Amino acid sequence: MTNQTHQFIIRNKADQIKTFITDFAFEQAFELLKILSQEVGKWEKYEDEIEILHVYYLDTERQFGKHQEDYFFVKQLLQTLKSLLQDIQKDTQKDYTLDLQEYHFLIADAQKFIKICPERAVDWLESGHIWRKYKQYKPALEAYQKAVEINPNFYEGWHNLAFFHYSLDQYDEALKAWQKVLDIQPTAYIWTCVGQVHYARENYTKAVSCYQNALQLNSKNVSALEGLGNAYKQQKRTKEALIIYQQIIDIQYNSYKVWNAIGDIYRESNCLDEAIEAYQNTVKIQPDYFLGWYNLGFMFGIQQNYDKSLNSYLKAIEIQPDNATILFYVAMIYMYQSQYLEAISFFNKILTIQPDFGEVWNNLGVCHERVEQFAEAEQCYLKALEINPKDRMTYSFLAWTYFIQGKLKQAEEYYLKTQELTFDADKYLFMNRAHIALCKGQISEAQQLYTESFKIYNFEDNSDDFFEDMNTDFKYLEPHGVAQETFEYVMNQFR
Repeated sequence: MTNQTHQFIIRNKADQIKTFITDFAFEQAFELLKILSQEVGKWEKYEDEIEILHVYYLDTERQFGKHQEDYFFVKQLLQTLKSLLQDIQKDTQKDYTLDLQEYHFLIADAQKFIKICPERAVDWLESGHIWRKYKQYKPALEAYQKAVEINPNFYEGWHNLAFFHYSLDQYDEALKAWQKVLDIQPTAYIWTCVGQVHYARENYTKAVSCYQNALQLNSKNVSALEGLGNAYKQQKRTKEALIIYQQIIDIQYNSYKVWNAIGDIYRESNCLDEAIEAYQNTVKIQPDYFLGWYNLGFMFGIQQNYDKSLNSYLKAIEIQPDNATILFYVAMIYMYQSQYLEAISFFNKILTIQPDFGEVWNNLGVCHERVEQFAEAEQCYLKALEINPKDRMTYSFLAWTYFIQGKLKQAEEYYLKTQELTFDADKYLFMNRAHIALCKGQISEAQQLYTESFKIYNFEDNSDDFFEDMNTDFKYLEPHGVAQETFEYVMNQFR
């Protein structure tokens, strides 16, 4: 079907109903469709959508033809056009001109209609919805206020005014408006809304009271039950929360967020198996629920079941691929399992999202050092120190990287900086400084530092580890001329 043919059809339909829809609104719609045809170039792709638009013209004429002042037709026309816009934007490069065109169409038509019918509260309510949709909050508020000014007993008007304030975290104003709704007609739904305001303000006692009021009106209101359970959970009333959550499960088994909340309670009570079972129910019911996979990964991690933990976190990443926290956990699991190249890949991805994540730079340096990419390790540690210049562990890691490369001067410098930031005795700090002294031929100083290190190993009842670590490190001493005999001589004083 050609562009010209469609224009003819639309014009023809306009002739049939031009007494129903304002000339202004139709001309705007027609101009918008012409723009779409120019942007896309092929109407054939959108024949179904356009036919739906034509059919609705006729249906609306039959249904509302006797009520020319009704706004519903225009509203539905705009919704259809918006749907068409969205479909086009899926297949073509984003063009904000189209969004702007529809935006002006909606707002201008609402303004025109209000001028025609200025005293209908429902129309001011509709106008408020349009303004709010496009985040024009000041005129939206004025429209809602006008609606309840015209009709002070307008239930939907007060409710939408309250919800408008609530969505902007204006809790005092929301409570005042919802109180008006309660004065008109108290319902379980509105009491639940009021409870949500108090919950958001962390006033859990008042929230509990509101949810209980809601349940007196409807004992099976799932939203009120869930709010009550969550409030009990925040108050550490875990037994009562579990009872409420179980009531919800009995009514609506597939409440995945409730299963997740049950898992939270069991986790906090250190009932790990029960928590895992609850989280598994969560993701079984809702496989794309991020928090369920996140919590499941966390629980398996606590149990040191790293394979299952990793699989759960990877599921979470499929849902939120740019979540730096989950990417960090995955990278750390790979790191713990000595899969350093995989860990490096995930750490690097995190840094594209959050480049000032100091702990990532630190661990990335460790991974590079483990695969003997020492220059990269150095740069990572230096970047970590730019972000957190008082991180003693980073100084220590950087010093070790310098040492195993034979850069004794830099290693000694950074170990001394580490010592300045160290409050407790550190066996590795003493041992590594002793290594440097031994490499420099300062045997007496080396013996003193090894003695301090050995004392800590011995205090921790790990004296065998002292000798194992010393033997492991000898390969870094030997290139500096430390003979096996000298090394054994130093070791023997601790046997």
